[in-house]
Formats: sequence, C-alpha cells, structure tokens
Amino acid sequence: MAEESTVPEDHESLIDPGFTVVRRGYDQTEVRRALIRLASELSAGRERELLLTQQVAAAEERIDAIDPLDPAYLTKLLGDEVARILDAARSAAVEIRVRADDAATRLFDETKSEAAADAAAIVERAQHEAREILRLAEERRDAMVDNDPERGSAQSSKTSRAGVDPSRTADLFASLRREQADAGDQLDT
Repeated sequence: MAEESTVPEDHESLIDPGFTVVRRGYDQTEVRRALIRLASELSAGRERELLLTQQVAAAEERIDAIDPLDPAYLTKLLGDEVARILDAARSAAVEIRVRADDAATRLFDETKSEAAADAAAIVERAQHEAREILRLAEERRDAMVDNDPERGSAQSSKTSRAGVDPSRTADLFASLRREQADAGDQLDT
C-alpha cells in the first residue's frame, strides 16, 4: 500500500508558500521558480497517474468480459473448431468419392462402348471371312463339278457337290451367331 501523500492538493500553496525572509536565506525568486517547476511536474504526474489508472480499469473490464482461460470455454472453442475441421474433411471426402464414382462410371461406359465396337468389328470380320470361305468353297465345288461331272452326281445326299456337309456349315454359322450373342451379353454386364 502506498503511503498517504503529505503534498497539498492545492498547487497554489506550493507556488507561494509564504516563506519567511531571512537575511542569510535563499533567494525568494529562485525558490519560487523551483517550486513552480516542482508543482508543474507534480500536476503532470497526477494527470498521468489518473490517465493510466483509467486505462488499467478499462483493460481489466475487457479482460473480465473475455473470461480468460476458462478451461470449459477453451474446451468448447477447441471442440467447435475440431468439429468444423471434421465436417470439412467429411464434405471433402464425399465430394472426392462422388467425383471418383463419376469418373469410374464414365470410364466404364467408354470402355464398354469401345469393347462393343471392337466386338462388332470382330464379328463383322469373322462373318466376312466366313462368307469369303463359303464363296471360295462354292467356287472350288463349281470348278470340281465342271472338271468332273460324274463326281458331283456320285456324292451322297449328305454332302454338297464341293464336299461340304451342309449341316456342318449350318452348325458353323450357328456357332458364330452364338459367339456374337455371347460377346454382346458380356458387353452388357
């Protein structure tokens, strides 16, 4: 605790204290100047003390309003922040999953379309080659019949004039149709 000041509140009494004039004393003018300077400094010090006291009081009010370092309050703040971070992470994960699903679906559809186009091209090529083989077989048969007319009439009813069994040819085409259908079914799944 500070001691109570013996300095008078009235600065005017410091300026003109009414010293007694003595023969061997100090010069009154010099003493008055010193006292005026001292009174001014004392007054400035008191004003500064009052201003600082007001600033300290305002700062203490602000600190009290903040409720400093209350563990429950800090836990709540940190919990809320952690919850916000977790929510943001969950949202980002959902968004990433949706984009990945979209990309996978798009890639699957593209691959399926390409596979269907490739399968169609393979089936078309196989059918073209089968037609070409059949055409060549017919040409060969016709050439053989033209060169040996008796051989063509002597063949059994199961084979054609070129030596090709019609039921085997039908089986070959049925097999090609099944393979084409199976390839189309595999592309659909």
